[in-house]
Amino acid sequence: MPKTREEFRKALGKPSIHFGIEIPEGYGDMTGEFIQLEENEPFKNKVKELVGRQLTHERMKEKRRLKDKTSYER
Repeated sequence: MPKTREEFRKALGKPSIHFGIEIPEGYGDMTGEFIQLEENEPFKNKVKELVGRQLTHERMKEKRRLKDKTSYER
């Protein structure tokens, strides 16, 4: 049985990931702008697009690996 809300959510719904991002070095003067990104919908959408591109890349890489594996077995 799931022990935490996150485990419960992963078991029943769409998986999600959460992690902290620190402001990059050299951008300390933009702390306010950085903090506001958390609620910035266009920024969130860009991050979602980036995640989608990364997952697509990983999927294609796996397909190529499997294709190469089967072509070596012939």
